[in-house]
Amino acid sequence: MEPREALERAPLWFGPGARLEELAALLQTLGAEAAGTLAEAGDLVEMEPGPVRLVWDADTLLQEELGFLRRHVTRAQGGEVLLIGDDVTRRGMRSLLRYANVRFLPWPPDLDDLRALVGPASMRRGAPRSAPTPAPRDDELEQIESILSSDEPPPAAAARPVARPAPEPQPARLEPPPPYFKDQVADLADIAQRIQLSLDGASDEKSVEGLGKVGQEVERLVQFTRTLGYLVAPPTPGSQTFDLSEMVEVFLAGVPKTPESPRLLFRGGGELPVRSDRALLSQALDAFIFLAQSCAAKGEIVRLQTRAEGDSCALSIQFPPGPLADFEPERILQPYGLRRAVPKLGPNALAAATGIIAGQGGRALLERSGQGRLGWLIELPRAVGRG
Repeated sequence: MEPREALERAPLWFGPGARLEELAALLQTLGAEAAGTLAEAGDLVEMEPGPVRLVWDADTLLQEELGFLRRHVTRAQGGEVLLIGDDVTRRGMRSLLRYANVRFLPWPPDLDDLRALVGPASMRRGAPRSAPTPAPRDDELEQIESILSSDEPPPAAAARPVARPAPEPQPARLEPPPPYFKDQVADLADIAQRIQLSLDGASDEKSVEGLGKVGQEVERLVQFTRTLGYLVAPPTPGSQTFDLSEMVEVFLAGVPKTPESPRLLFRGGGELPVRSDRALLSQALDAFIFLAQSCAAKGEIVRLQTRAEGDSCALSIQFPPGPLADFEPERILQPYGLRRAVPKLGPNALAAATGIIAGQGGRALLERSGQGRLGWLIELPRAVGRG
């Protein structure tokens, strides 16, 4: 069997997106061996290396998905990645197309592309070997090409869903990282900071613009490694004593506001002294409030309130769920759990923020109320001898 023919017989896996779901359903009706679909690029880590054809929507390709795709491409054994889209010049495409086992197909696929995707006359999954599926006719391919190039939805009969593998149950709590991970993060943070210091000392005026862009990336790298560090080992308790109510009020005064922003309503519970690290708490509070603002629409209300809770000082943040209406709190707190629902939130931001609170001797809980709203409850030990 020729290598190209063997590859065309390999099963198809499809990336996320409505466009690929439509294509997968139509190809299945013609006998293409579709193994299933992936909910996100992170699922590629669990895929066994082997001769599979992975179809991905290039027009919805996210920057953070590139790493997962590159890893899959380098591990693929006899398989290939098919990037389908309207624009081959999109950012990130060049880095993938330099691999020999990556191809680009313009959308919608033409008859030749459809024939290649369907593959030669093959066996349907689960069918007896004595009952091969006949090769599709050209008129069927032409009908599919017409459907894909049209803005109209496909016929109901063609919208048969692709068989999806049953999702594996996810643990409610994150497993601790391996012991060597802490040292890796520390080394990575040290390297990034050294680069930043080198850039600060650069004086070549011709390279100012280029250095500025590199500096932004390095700053992003430093922030990323810092949040990773908070996941590995929560920061130790601070020694500053301050009023939690006053800190929250000052923080809210500096929160950027636009005409599309929700309303932030704060009710202070009097003086609530805590002993902690004010800068670290501000970082954690920034993540908590950013999530609340991202979920609330224009005119909706995010309510914040401080109060005494026994030996603790508490801050509650209540907000509408918005895009997280169907998300369990455990998933919201997982790193990378919200990269599609709230893409501007750092992938480790919430987990790092809860780690900061834990390192200060407190706790941060995310709960869902009876009215469907989401709410943070942040508790910190009350400073002894104050209030």
